[in-house]
Amino acid sequence: MALPHSLSPLAYPARYQFNNPVGAIDSEFLARTACSDVCVQMILEYYTEKSQSLVAIRKASGGPNDGVHGLTPAQQLRVLSASGVHHYKYAVGIDYNFILNKAVNVGPVIVYVGYRGYPLNGNNRCGTSYRAVVGGKTDCTFNGAHAVLAIGMKRIAKPDGTLIRWDAIMRDPDHNSSARPEKPPYDQFPQQSLGEAMKHLVTDTDWNHTGCLYPTLKKVL
Repeated sequence: MALPHSLSPLAYPARYQFNNPVGAIDSEFLARTACSDVCVQMILEYYTEKSQSLVAIRKASGGPNDGVHGLTPAQQLRVLSASGVHHYKYAVGIDYNFILNKAVNVGPVIVYVGYRGYPLNGNNRCGTSYRAVVGGKTDCTFNGAHAVLAIGMKRIAKPDGTLIRWDAIMRDPDHNSSARPEKPPYDQFPQQSLGEAMKHLVTDTDWNHTGCLYPTLKKVL
């Protein structure tokens, strides 16, 4: 499938860890820990308009393919730079305001979250509370560290135009497995919910700070 030529990240296809269509080899073993690989893949498709397989991305990163470890921020930056995308930086100790009100206005942002705090899918599969407006978590038992991609904001208003809230527009790679075949084009939920998921990274995992990889240059056509 040819990639679009667009400034909108939403114009580009959502990609997933499982049954990823890019490349001849789809490794279920690699897919278990490929959330950050997929986020890198989507960024590369957006900025370079070329696709790379998860196998190629993991190899270029120098990271292990052991079914246990994902990519570190440094390894993700290595892949991006090797592919000509040199304008991403690693930020620590940030909150959702930095991501959604500053960084996402430039381009897609890789956000590290604690998946226990990620909003649930509205189908009640994982519970009936803390649900996303669109999409959401379906991997009910996974509560570890996870990488998702912030790609935009949506203004929610009353019929008279009065602002109700701003929603985060995200892409979550943890989908499209045989057990969970859903392929949401994006997730949508109140921006504060992203903040809660970021906090869970610190409270639920070995991470001691929040973090993201953010772009410093906008794409030009």
